[in-house]
Amino acid sequence: MKLKGLAILALVFIALGAFNVDASAGACHNPGSVLMFPYYNTQGAGLSVMTITNTGNEDVWLRLVWVAEDDCIPRDLWFELTKKDQLTFLDQAMFFGNTRGFLYVYAVEDEYSIAEIDYDCLIGQELVLFDNPNGQGNPITAWGVNAVAFQALAVNADGNLHLDGVEFSLAPKTLYFPRFMGQPEVGVPGYFDSLLILINLTGGTYFEATANALVYNDNEKAFSDFVKFPCWHIMPLNEFSLATRNNFLLNTDHDEDEPIGLTQFEVETGWFTLTGQEATNIFFTHTIQNPSVYGVLIETLGAETWAAADLPWQVEDAAYNNGMLWSTKVDGGDN
Repeated sequence: MKLKGLAILALVFIALGAFNVDASAGACHNPGSVLMFPYYNTQGAGLSVMTITNTGNEDVWLRLVWVAEDDCIPRDLWFELTKKDQLTFLDQAMFFGNTRGFLYVYAVEDEYSIAEIDYDCLIGQELVLFDNPNGQGNPITAWGVNAVAFQALAVNADGNLHLDGVEFSLAPKTLYFPRFMGQPEVGVPGYFDSLLILINLTGGTYFEATANALVYNDNEKAFSDFVKFPCWHIMPLNEFSLATRNNFLLNTDHDEDEPIGLTQFEVETGWFTLTGQEATNIFFTHTIQNPSVYGVLIETLGAETWAAADLPWQVEDAAYNNGMLWSTKVDGGDN
């Protein structure tokens, strides 16, 4: 493709959502008592700028809990956030481990307390700058997403945050990702080299989730797949499923008139869903059916390092009521 064509693709990419903060549906857009930030990375030169804002009229203590991909063990600290104030920080300044993973934050009774309280006044956002989450190619200039919020219903004040529709709002059953751009073959640079963040919200430290995926082309054709991952994982989208690769999509029964305005570039598009099937501990002694999982798609435009990220759309189901932050038990139960 000539530079002019690449420039056109870049403009389209920006119009499709680059640098936008999420546009997802549901309870995630309401303030909550619990916030989940899907990504931090203290391993390299990149910067994750995280913000927690107290929209309420009371001072509140917060417990910040970091869950790293290497051992999935929670590590915490506390911070008091006064009314109508916000806390903005670099992940490397607040957490000194050489790791990456996700962060969750929730309102607690007092300093050094783990007891959750009902305080649906927290909102948050993260902006990731000059980061290389996949460890390959050039660093991505910038992308950002809102924190995922969970609202308090009937808190237990025991440090076990049940995302079950009883104590806090339900974690999702199924995630919907409304668009992906056709990906290159594995190991081959392409115009769109997207990344997928995966988070297992069921079982905790010792559990790995299996999730079922349905990948659709631009003409209603579905292809099934599955993925296994621990507490947190990031992977190239083209390794997530063969059906996300552009060459594969070109050889399906696709719509030759789509995407409108881009057909001359032979860039295919699709969408996909993700639903938890089961979570099993690493000792194979306990299995939990219907786990809640979460994910974030980071779309990038090749070597130009432009990026867009978004929270997915989601649906909840009372049968998927075993999401929890954060168990360190072998059976995935309360601490």
